[in-house]
Amino acid sequence: MPSTLGLLRQGLECEHWTVRAFAPGEGAPAIVRNGLFKSKVPGCVHLDLARAHIAPHPGKGFAERQTQWIGRTGWILAAEFMADERVFARQRCELVLRGVDGPADVRVNGRTVGRTASSFLTHRYPVTGELTKGRNRVELRFEPILAFIEKERQRLGARPHNGDEVGWAPFQYVRAPACMFGWDWGPRVATCGLDAAAIETWSTARLRRVRPHCMQDDSGAWSVQVDVELDRTGDDAVRVSAMLRDSERDIGFAGSEVNGPRQTTLHVRAPGVETWWPRGHGGQKLYDLHVWVSDAEGTALDDWTGQIGFRTVRLNQGHSGERFAIEVNGRAIFCKGSNWIPDALFSGEVTGDRVRKRVEQACAGNMNMLRVWGGGRYEQEEFYRACDELGVLVWQDFMLACAMYPEEGELPGLIEREAEEQVSRLCAHPSVALWCGGNENVWARQAWGWKQRLGAATWGERYITEILPGVCARLDPTRPYWANSPWSGSGERDAQDVSAGDRHTWDKEFEGYRELTPLFTSELGRQSPATWATLVEAIGREQMGVGSEAMGFRQRALAGNKAIYANAMQKYFGREPEHIDEWLYLAHVLQGRALTIAAEWHRLHQPRCAGLLTWQLNDCWAGLTWSVIDSGGRLKPGWHALRRAFAPRVTTIQPIDGRVMLGLINDTPEPFEGVLTVRRVGFDGREACERRAEARVDARSSAIVGGVAEMVGGAGDERSELVVVEGFGERALWFWRDDVDLAYGVPVCRGRVEKVDGGYELRLHAETLVRDVVIEPTRLSGDAECDDQLVTLLPGERRTLTVRTKGELEAERLLRPPVLMCLQNSSQSAR
Repeated sequence: MPSTLGLLRQGLECEHWTVRAFAPGEGAPAIVRNGLFKSKVPGCVHLDLARAHIAPHPGKGFAERQTQWIGRTGWILAAEFMADERVFARQRCELVLRGVDGPADVRVNGRTVGRTASSFLTHRYPVTGELTKGRNRVELRFEPILAFIEKERQRLGARPHNGDEVGWAPFQYVRAPACMFGWDWGPRVATCGLDAAAIETWSTARLRRVRPHCMQDDSGAWSVQVDVELDRTGDDAVRVSAMLRDSERDIGFAGSEVNGPRQTTLHVRAPGVETWWPRGHGGQKLYDLHVWVSDAEGTALDDWTGQIGFRTVRLNQGHSGERFAIEVNGRAIFCKGSNWIPDALFSGEVTGDRVRKRVEQACAGNMNMLRVWGGGRYEQEEFYRACDELGVLVWQDFMLACAMYPEEGELPGLIEREAEEQVSRLCAHPSVALWCGGNENVWARQAWGWKQRLGAATWGERYITEILPGVCARLDPTRPYWANSPWSGSGERDAQDVSAGDRHTWDKEFEGYRELTPLFTSELGRQSPATWATLVEAIGREQMGVGSEAMGFRQRALAGNKAIYANAMQKYFGREPEHIDEWLYLAHVLQGRALTIAAEWHRLHQPRCAGLLTWQLNDCWAGLTWSVIDSGGRLKPGWHALRRAFAPRVTTIQPIDGRVMLGLINDTPEPFEGVLTVRRVGFDGREACERRAEARVDARSSAIVGGVAEMVGGAGDERSELVVVEGFGERALWFWRDDVDLAYGVPVCRGRVEKVDGGYELRLHAETLVRDVVIEPTRLSGDAECDDQLVTLLPGERRTLTVRTKGELEAERLLRPPVLMCLQNSSQSAR
């Protein structure tokens, strides 16, 4: 067989794509009815219409209101192309579509070749004999997606879903990202589109799936079990081979003749390899694995390349479910991280570089785990590659979230195929540590009144207890599977049981976090607004006001701004500011405070508690959400608070059983034994008491050192004193009362600004206590970023903060409000 007959891929992404409406929905502008518009792949109809100035981008202003007709409209996405002449020399030809949002009939040269049914599947249609040597046309005829899901609901029976009381569409009836139909942090953007399209043509055999599993025997020796699935045109003998290597040497090889079957398993020995570890626990050594299939003459027909890492992973639940600890290479890892949602409203907007930057920001925030949440998408390869290289563990949800899912019709088959594809695609990545059957399905049925509303109807139990664990056990037995999040480990047991499984702590906030010590918290969070520049870019400066229409529009949580912001500001600060500058500032302070309390409390209570994943890391829409990185990729002050609370070494002061206690958290491989300095200091800088305290904490552990009152006595005046502890990591501060009851006085902080390479240095000198300094440099330049936030200076202290920017700033404004704000008087500047 000539060497030209290996698999050939002709990408269609760069072809001339067009989109037009064929069934305009209510509200569609007249120009749409007969218009033909340019389209891009990857992309979607929302982006196409925005580029054509037919409809605004839903990220801007109130555009969501103006674009609801798009989801009620049918669309035809089409491209014409010249087939590569080599296509016709091979036995099989297939049209391959990936990331298809929305149900569509697929046509090639006027003939229907299939139908799409899931955003999460690769669709492969045989088109051998359909292509011509002239021009060819591929066409996706999308059914109006909102009409489709309503039709399916009527056919399969109505079931509860998140947001049904406020008009969110019943997303559980279509295999697409649930969040694109509306969520409590994002808009309703029911769309249709395509991530990738290609003509793939091949002869004799191709690699359908490759699943490498790193195995360690009882002696500690490593090998790679490579499970290979083939598509074949017949039973001609082929050879499947695998080579393991790194940049310096070939490590192992295996090969096998395959005569009739369509699958085989290779075993590649891997002597002398290094283990892969999560960040902070060791290196992230990766190895190249090359798998290929060749014919009887040795001609290569298809190949697969990837990188793998050697590690073991298990979920330690103790003897009877009293633990929930991720163990890598036999070591329990305290998981510090956050939840990951889609990083933009539409997948076509998310580049590999953007995803990698977001993972790097998580790492800079001292995180070692990200949970890919089940209401979004399985992420692109660059996300998992970045996690592999940077040592970030991935908790991977299957895409089932906050709804009662029918178990009838084609859904069971689609979900099983989806799981098979995604498990096969992702199992090579050492970062993927846990498969989870979805988000808040069990809890919702138990606690949201849905069991009563549901009656005898199916709700998805079969997916999370049979289909998904069955796929994982069959295709990837090296990783643990967890049925849902939260889940207690058994059917009717309270999914939120604090002593079993994982928990979503939405019933507590601030000091209330200390009332619980879960085994593992996989959701917990506090809202804050996007940064100034991100909000202005989205809603315009004229809408930047407390209580403006846009600020209300950008709040999607059902509780609303009063419950989330006004009540907390009244409680802690005695007021809800009327001016937007102070309101934004206090909102960021509240998020930073809440996340700090939660992170330090959870970490102090290891090993009972084995992890905290905050809600949420990133964002896709500028508004008021729980993210610590906004939709513009800018770090909120809360990110800095969480970075400190997740630091390898943390000193913390916590009230425990009625006493204020000093604790240490040590996430390093070295124990600590030393002396801490504990001081009781007045807000005026006068020292009331100082003591030295001997302290010890083991490696990868936490410890209570003792009671603060026993060390430096109780406060002489709780309104005007604080406790300062130094000597282990960043210092800890303890204020005896809430801010509203503290006698701060007028802050005085002198400062000067110096231009340096890459930005500006702010050199601050506090003459009084200056609490929770925030620099908001995006008011001056959208690219400006301060290296620390929520910084407290004691009287007499000096601190240098760096603002990085490529632009020229009005330096003197960096020292004045509203750019520089502090807690005692948010209109007081450094001078």
